[in-house]
Formats: sequence, C-alpha cells, structure tokens
Amino acid sequence: MTGDSFDPSLVSFEFTRTEDPMQFGIPTITTADDGAGLKWNIRGTGSGYVELRVLYDGQVMPRNSQDSICYIQTLADVTFNNDGWDWIYIPEFIDLLDYSGDTQTGYLDFLNIDDNNKVIEIRSQSELLYNDKTYGFIGTINYLEPSEGMYKIKAKYEDPSMCVFSSLEGYWCRESFWVDPGFTWIGHSNEWDLTLDELNLIEDNHPSDGDQLIGKTNFAEYSAGEWVGADFTLEAGKGYIYYNSADTAKYISFDYIPSFSTQTNSSGRLSAKSQSLRNGSDIWEYDASQFADNMAIVAEIAELENPEDYTIGAFVGDECRGMGKVVKDGKMMISVAGKSGETVSFRLHNEYTGEFIPLETEVRYSNRLGSLKSPLIITGSSITGVSEITTDGNDGESYYDLSGRKVEGNISTGVYVVKTVKNGQVIVKKEIKR
Repeated sequence: MTGDSFDPSLVSFEFTRTEDPMQFGIPTITTADDGAGLKWNIRGTGSGYVELRVLYDGQVMPRNSQDSICYIQTLADVTFNNDGWDWIYIPEFIDLLDYSGDTQTGYLDFLNIDDNNKVIEIRSQSELLYNDKTYGFIGTINYLEPSEGMYKIKAKYEDPSMCVFSSLEGYWCRESFWVDPGFTWIGHSNEWDLTLDELNLIEDNHPSDGDQLIGKTNFAEYSAGEWVGADFTLEAGKGYIYYNSADTAKYISFDYIPSFSTQTNSSGRLSAKSQSLRNGSDIWEYDASQFADNMAIVAEIAELENPEDYTIGAFVGDECRGMGKVVKDGKMMISVAGKSGETVSFRLHNEYTGEFIPLETEVRYSNRLGSLKSPLIITGSSITGVSEITTDGNDGESYYDLSGRKVEGNISTGVYVVKTVKNGQVIVKKEIKR
C-alpha cells in the first residue's frame, strides 16, 4: 500500500523465533531516515531464523497472494573498539585475502580505508598482522577463524558503526576449548553475556583452583569451587586469556543458556541481570584501550585494617593504568593496562575519608601476578593514622599529595601524606600544612 493514503505510523511488525532458545534473538525494526515508511531496517540481537509478519492498521499484509509470512535469517555482529585496542572472538571463518574476487587485497581494503579509518594491528596468540604506513599490511595472518580463540585488534575509525564483523553463526558456534597448561587465548560466542553466577552453574566444566579467566579490563579466578571476580562478566563477542594452573590440558565450556527475562547489554544482546560490585571506580581514571594487554594481579595489603573500605590504583610513573578492589577474604583483584617490562606502583584510596595513600611495593609488568591462594603482598600502607613497617630506606621525611605524587621542594599550604623513615621504621600519617 503506497500513495497519499499510506500512513507509516500504522505499520507494525511481529516476529516469532523458529528455533531454541525461543526467547532469544528477536530482531528490532527501525524506519528509514527519510521517515516515508517505504524502507525498514531489521537488526537482530543475535543470529538465527525468525518468522516476520507485517501489519498495517492491525491487519496482516500478505507477502504475495499465497503467503503472509516471511522467513528471515538475522546476523550476529562482533564489534570492536574504534579507537584503540580490543579483544574479540571471531565465530566464523573470514578470509582476509580472498574477498570479492580480489586475491591481492580483498577484505583488507575494508580494514585500510584511509589514515583515519583503518585497522592498525591484529595479533593472534602466535602470529601478527601490522598495517605499515609505507608498505601496507605486513605479517602472517591471512584469515580470522574461531580455532584461534581470540584476536587482539587495534583500530582507528571515525565511525564506530564500521567496526563490525558480521556472522551467520549463532548460539551453536564454539563454546568449549581445550586449554594447555599456562596461557591459552580463547573467546566467547557472539550471542549473550554470562555472569559469574552463571559460569558457576555450568556442569560440563573442569577448572582447577588458581585458574584465571582474563579479559581486556578485568578477570576472574577459580577458587574453592567457584569463579570469583569484581565486576566480571563474560561478554558476548569478546576474547579472553585462560590461565590453566594445572600441569595437564583440560576442557573448558561456556555452554550455558541464561534466563532472558531481564535486560539487554550495551550491544543490544540479551544478558542476565548482574549485581554490580562497583564502588569508587570513578576515582581511578585510565584508558585501557590504548594498551594491548591486561596484567591480572591478586594482592593483599599488609597490615591493612578493613580492606573492604578501600580501592587500589595501579600506576606507571604518575599515569593511572588500572584499579582493583577486595573480592574475597581481604584479597584484591587489580587489572592493569600496560606494556611488558614497565614498573607498576600502587596507591590506596579510602572510600570513606577520601584519603590517598602511596604504597611501597613496585612490580614489573607481566601477564599475571599472585593468586587468591598465594597473593602478592603489598607493603607500605598506613590507614589508622600510624603504621610501622620495616624498611631498608634512608632516614628522612617525604611529602605526598592526596593523589600519591611525591612533593619536591618547598611545601605549600594544604593536606599531605607524610612518610617518615627513622631507624628502619616507617611512619605514615596525614598532615595539614597551614
């Protein structure tokens, strides 16, 4: 029906999914930008087959003279960061060289439009593809495939909607992995997010105490029969690094269909409702997308009273690179963005008083450090006003501002954290200079 009598506001749509899970993957409809109602865009929240009926003023409009039902297959999209690094899972084979008949550049043309719209680098666990300004793409990655588990990808696009790999694969795609001792790159399918509670419900799974599931900005650890983490969700379409603490390979599964009576995530995919553990995370501002890696640290602060009252920031020099909080028995999980070999220091923040406390311990940036069973012990805290810790430092007095930066030269009016070293003992206290 077209012409003067056509009213786009009277058009509506009905979808019925034709395969399990019946509650998932129902598409959404948006009108064309011109508002004429003659063209409609269908976007799925997941891949799969659905029945589509078009109605006008409540009446079903036939597709043709015999059938009023249209069967459609929606795509599932894997999105990646348009300005920096991301970890993504590719659920379907993508040949980078053989696309539209062009065996020289192919899909890479889409990945290298111009200086402001391009993929800069792609890494698998064993290979690399780099976009050189002079020579173009250099490296050994010729295709992307699920068997690689995940890829680290660095991109720069003015339009975030361009940062999408579309797939016809659905919830039936790969949800299990064999992981060798040590680190294995894996991924989660592009259908739905899983919370820690849902991960703990998966029966066909064989993690060991000390195993870790490391994401781009957070991580979880398996301990005493359950996964433990702060603000951790296994995100749809994202990549992860699995740390197998055992000395033999094992089978890991994410094969679980959650309840869909809750909410959708930021990508429009359905996810079960999770309880947020977030508190004070706005204190530590940092941009993890500018770094390819995430260091997973499990730590315990020596002589710290009421550790749940604190969050911790990780720094390289004066630049904040990550944060952490208590997750279990006083242990803190800290995610740190950075590069191998950098020196990482730490600062505490009291969520109640607002105080920042510089800490003594420094570590070298690597893949991971510590576990819930054997955490990294961080020393140098003073929370109750005075705390004494043995040190090899020289006698003297140092002043720090409330962001934990050491103050050199004359001390002006303000509030400071003062660290006094005398005869091998450290006294840290808050002081107001008037």
